[in-house]
Amino acid sequence: IEKGSEFVEIELINPEKYSPKNLDQSSFLQVGAFKDYLNGQALLNKINTLDFSNEFESKIIKINDLFHVLIGPISDNITLLEIKEKLETEYSLSIYVKKY
Repeated sequence: IEKGSEFVEIELINPEKYSPKNLDQSSFLQVGAFKDYLNGQALLNKINTLDFSNEFESKIIKINDLFHVLIGPISDNITLLEIKEKLETEYSLSIYVKKY
């Protein structure tokens, strides 16, 4: 081994485990987080009018002192990213992927 080189450990992974179709069932899109429940409810009402609202549940959950507006669970990574992109571009929302 030359100076500055070192042995490294290589770990083999199963690519099937990381396939978009094998995303964890507990993946949600967080559309907003509010201190005031009514603000969260207003956003939830707006989300419930969108074209994918029949396919995925949207709800409000309270974590600590905030009311989080969530869509999901969404098990397909491609669908998750498509919905995320649509909400960000068409509705100017900042969307986060969360696992619960």
